[in-house]
Amino acid sequence: MAISETAIGILAVVLAYLLGSIPSARLLPRLINNAERHRIGRGVGALNVYRQLGMVSGITVMIADMAKGAAAVGAAYWLLGVSQIFSLLAGLAAVAGHLWMVFLKFHGGGGIATCLGVLITLLPVYGYWPELLFFLAIIAVVVVITRNVVAAIAVAQFFLPFIIWFCTHSLPVTIFSIALDVIMGLKRLPSLRGDWNREGGLKNFIFHNSFRRTRR
Repeated sequence: MAISETAIGILAVVLAYLLGSIPSARLLPRLINNAERHRIGRGVGALNVYRQLGMVSGITVMIADMAKGAAAVGAAYWLLGVSQIFSLLAGLAAVAGHLWMVFLKFHGGGGIATCLGVLITLLPVYGYWPELLFFLAIIAVVVVITRNVVAAIAVAQFFLPFIIWFCTHSLPVTIFSIALDVIMGLKRLPSLRGDWNREGGLKNFIFHNSFRRTRR
């Protein structure tokens, strides 16, 4: 009996969520330098690993998290051959999987690297190269000005729906980019409030150096 297109699409979304839920920040540092769990801390993102364990571990986890997002979209688009709607849903599911990892009792990271992996894969396959370049250019400019990668991603994501809509008028991709902003914003809101209060104002918050390592 042939499997329906909807069933394959649902399979792609579930697979994407499971890929996003792989806790790279917990697994890879132990393989690289046998890091103990208490040294990695509670955070499960590449930035936290960088702060705790250094550049090699941080970059490795970042690449792995990006690969999760890219693999989720790639599996949906090339392996399973689903429609654009289900490819978009798979991208969202991969990011949601990182934000709320089923393997860590729905605890997760900020989703920045996984989001980048999704966008870098998803936008080009549907011909949205200019929009991706605009997105990456915004990140680069904000990072140069503020040295805050979290702020750079947040600013670029805020503008992404406008870029998509004004350049392509694609309603599904515009809704996808808005949904991406919403789920990542919901996850980041509590920590952003804490950062705001700790830094003591807008200027200090924006120009806080996100690349600094934790001193020991």
